[in-house]
Amino acid sequence: DRSPSRGLGDVYKRQPIYQYLENEDLQKDIRYKQITTRMILSHSSGLPNWRNPELKLTHNPGSKFQYSGEGYMYLAKVIEHIQQKPINKVMKELVFLPLGMNHSSFLWEDRFETNFASPHDYTGSSKPKRRRKKPVIASSLQTTSTDYAKLMIAILQKNGIKRSTYNQIKKPQIKISGSLSWGLGWGIKKSSKNKYLWQWGDNGTFKAFAMMYPNCL
Repeated sequence: DRSPSRGLGDVYKRQPIYQYLENEDLQKDIRYKQITTRMILSHSSGLPNWRNPELKLTHNPGSKFQYSGEGYMYLAKVIEHIQQKPINKVMKELVFLPLGMNHSSFLWEDRFETNFASPHDYTGSSKPKRRRKKPVIASSLQTTSTDYAKLMIAILQKNGIKRSTYNQIKKPQIKISGSLSWGLGWGIKKSSKNKYLWQWGDNGTFKAFAMMYPNCL
């Protein structure tokens, strides 16, 4: 919802995103033309987590939940096409800089060399740090706990987010099981007393978990 958006807000409507940019890797399966941004953000696009080796739909778009990094990669290309600039620059302009997330990037920056966490495997042994030279929107975010907290606070306080968008973020888009579902970018879990949004990450030697209660504000 932030400006300058250059029509970016239109992407979040329900029309299929192939209308903005076709996916050459999926041309053999016409079902991909049903995929919307809403499906990608709720991990219900029908795309796998990662291609192996070809990119193929595993089920009909919108029919069920399946975590998909490939979905986010496709969406990033669409945003780059609309904005006519690299996705990392888009994120800096629309998210990182406005929220004061000064230690965040989808690319490795030399200034991170003096302040980064070393990855460790399940035995506790440290492993080499991967320094991304190309952005991978689904997995290459370099950030700090403070910066990520700024993002979560901005969502809770609706800072730079339309109320309608905020309501969609915390609204279930696809059911997983029982009281568990997925919204726009966040998992949603309902208990007898409350509802919370959560997100996790698992890149092997790096893992993360975040949770917030939208009804507490």
